[in-house]
Amino acid sequence: MKKSDNPADPFKKALTEATRALAGEHELNVTFSADPAGVAGDTMRLPQVSRRMGRDEVLQARGTADALAMRMRHHDASTHARFAPAGPMARELYEAMETARCEALGARDMPGALSNIDARIGADAEKKGYAQIKAPADAPLSVAAGYILRQAATGRALPAGAQHVADLWRPFVESQASGALADVNDALADQAAFSRLSRRIITDLGYGDQLGDDPDEPQEDEADENAEQQAKDEIEKGFSAVKLALGANPAPFFRFPALAHTPATTAYLGTRNIAMFSVDVDSNDFKSKSSDEVINNVMTKLDKEHKGIILMHDLQKHTAQALPTLLRKLKAGGYKVVWMKAKTQIETLPEYDAMMAKTEKPVASGRPIGNVVQTVAE
Repeated sequence: MKKSDNPADPFKKALTEATRALAGEHELNVTFSADPAGVAGDTMRLPQVSRRMGRDEVLQARGTADALAMRMRHHDASTHARFAPAGPMARELYEAMETARCEALGARDMPGALSNIDARIGADAEKKGYAQIKAPADAPLSVAAGYILRQAATGRALPAGAQHVADLWRPFVESQASGALADVNDALADQAAFSRLSRRIITDLGYGDQLGDDPDEPQEDEADENAEQQAKDEIEKGFSAVKLALGANPAPFFRFPALAHTPATTAYLGTRNIAMFSVDVDSNDFKSKSSDEVINNVMTKLDKEHKGIILMHDLQKHTAQALPTLLRKLKAGGYKVVWMKAKTQIETLPEYDAMMAKTEKPVASGRPIGNVVQTVAE
């Protein structure tokens, strides 16, 4: 292989290896380009270094590499996204403070890297003319907040232009968020805790209305998952309770109260090989005013369906009165009442058996049946 005659190549190679080590990503692909610096997937793009290897471009490459490597090492994208604000100004503040956190955290282990980043920050501040501005409004609040937070975390002076911006904005920032800034070092190593602190600072600075939903509040998806899990728990506890009462495993038959089944709970019953029963014909006996109305409701709907499960409630007086006539009509219409018997019994789950065993076992009532049941003559 022909040896490169570009004097910048050894520097690029050394910087690539140092960047991989600092990022903790030994397979990281590092490129040098005139395009904006950044990280995409497993590739980091750094500022181009010419053959001349000018001092400023070398410092810019080193500082950019160290800053991006520290972010790769100390930043979790999913945590960042979870706490990210919705509004533009709040988002700018949030991003600036997270960058400052990663750089300050990295500097604890490698102080020399922070010097390289200082050089990059200084060059950027000089390019934007920060040293010459007269009023806070001449520089973005998000930039100033990042500088101030970085200084609070490291105790280190900033490059001149950046320090000037921080000092112009400091009276406002510290008057609004001094309490939160005092907690920066305690939260630095915990990104989630720091993200909560950043949101607190954003609120203190007057942009709380841009935060969006509280990430610590259960979201709809989480609430749905909790509801599904609660439904599954209730199903299993129900079977374990029946087993406790019977002294034997029950049949794998189930009907949801109020027919309130969901796709998720229906699928769960399938995984347990439990047959779900629903309703084809609702007698509406709970709101019928007479036995004739119950009979008419059932037969009218059944004539359309020609088969199915009829829902009736045994605590309704009109239902009991309707049954003899209804059974005769069903027989005359060629219908049969079938008894469904399980092929196997359900195996209840031990954890729910143990849970129900701690409850008081149900006992049969000592009351005579005649006290609670009225036989209705035809």
